[in-house]
Amino acid sequence: VIISGIENDAIDFGSIEIGESPVTNTFYVSGINLTNDIDLTIPAADALFSVSPTSITPVDGTVTSTEVTVTYAPGTEAVTRISTWPFASGSFSSPISLSGETTAPAAHVYIDGVEDKNAVVLDFGAAKIGGSTVDKTFTLEGVNLTGNITLALSGTDAAQFGLSTETLTPEDGAVAETTITVTY
Repeated sequence: VIISGIENDAIDFGSIEIGESPVTNTFYVSGINLTNDIDLTIPAADALFSVSPTSITPVDGTVTSTEVTVTYAPGTEAVTRISTWPFASGSFSSPISLSGETTAPAAHVYIDGVEDKNAVVLDFGAAKIGGSTVDKTFTLEGVNLTGNITLALSGTDAAQFGLSTETLTPEDGAVAETTITVTY
């Protein structure tokens, strides 16, 4: 049996985020003087990997170059998966290492529609002492969050300002677009 298109008996699918499309890798198998089918079945414990076809039947003891596609489909949890695929046919055995990583999608916070902006600067202009308060607003939203968004005022005169909301709690990892008011 001859395997072509795989280096060092390993296929590394790299890192894929949860929810992304599966990634495939192809290689070719051929052989002569074969008395058994070439079994390409991946162990059931390695459900993130699949193969097509799962078996190749020789014709008169020969398998001409046949494309084999291995797929890594990210699951619903972040995980690194390394598996040994017991690729075999009769007395021929050539284990192939399969590896792939499923990662959680990166968290993103949008301030006034700008992704991953980490500060807001609001100009309140000149304010009259004893005059009425001045409000300025901005919008904030987030996706793929694993914790609260906490807002804080900073700077030498931060105590003179107030926030309409200091903590936003995500639902199912997201904070819908929310208007935040800063009062001076």
